[in-house]
Amino acid sequence: EAVAALQRQVDLLGAELTETRSELRDTREAMRTLASAVPLEFTVAQYNILASYLGQNTQPWFLYGVDLRSTEGQERRSQIMDKFYERDSVTGQLRNKGWPNYVRGILTEDEIRSVENLDDAHFRWEARRQRLVEETTNLDADVVSLVECDHFDNFFRPALAEYGYDGVHRKRPRQSSHDGCALFWKRQKFELVASDGIDFIDRVDPETGTLMKDRCALVVLLRSRTHPGKRIIVISVHLARNPEDVRQDRLRTKQVAQVFRLLSDFAARHSADDPSGCDTAVLMCGDLNATNFAKLRGMSLALAAITSSRVHPFMWDAQDVPTRAT
Repeated sequence: EAVAALQRQVDLLGAELTETRSELRDTREAMRTLASAVPLEFTVAQYNILASYLGQNTQPWFLYGVDLRSTEGQERRSQIMDKFYERDSVTGQLRNKGWPNYVRGILTEDEIRSVENLDDAHFRWEARRQRLVEETTNLDADVVSLVECDHFDNFFRPALAEYGYDGVHRKRPRQSSHDGCALFWKRQKFELVASDGIDFIDRVDPETGTLMKDRCALVVLLRSRTHPGKRIIVISVHLARNPEDVRQDRLRTKQVAQVFRLLSDFAARHSADDPSGCDTAVLMCGDLNATNFAKLRGMSLALAAITSSRVHPFMWDAQDVPTRAT
């Protein structure tokens, strides 16, 4: 009799569990229906964090601790930059490589010590790495692009994981550098479907056929956890330096064209390139080192047309969101 009573209780609990599961399925379906009626909204942040070996006050574009903002100071800065980039006419090697060679004769010994003191206090990797995490997480963005990101595996990935972010990284092809592009996303909002990347081919050595590569791009396909039918493609990129040098636009155009080709192939592989579906938005974030992205996009489109390359709708519909000068 006791066994029979226990069995009735088990059967009753089983029926209640079945009913609860059914209600849970109905609730999930209702949530999906409700979510589909509400636009997917999310925030994105882009941050050039300066690689640990580049984030130094002794770099000619920093030099905090010395007044280089006045008219006279700007002239001194110009002299420093000229000396920094000066090359030997025969060997092509930098003539003033290494701190403080490129400021000798322009800054005084006291000014050099002032720059070094601020570098030690605020720019050392050990001093600024946690501040970078604080600045990044204070943005509270759903998707974050970090360029010039090194120490990915041994610092940024575990550090940002504590704040609910997952991420992937691609190292730039330069042998002497460990930085590259990284993308992070809040795991409660998105899940990773796929990722890929490319190392930009800047030129080919005509004698050896060696491919000259220095920078890269990273792309991810993310699926929304709140809107299961919605996906987004996010690209993180760092284009060639010196935005003030229009001669570099030719190289940046080649790099943008390679990004577009990567996007087109990546989207096609993952059925995310159908313009009629409109379920996969595309965002490109990064340090573009450019004052006018439309110009680069236009030249890249022309290049794509000449080479009969596949063209993703993003190439035509992208809207520029410029930032202030940095």
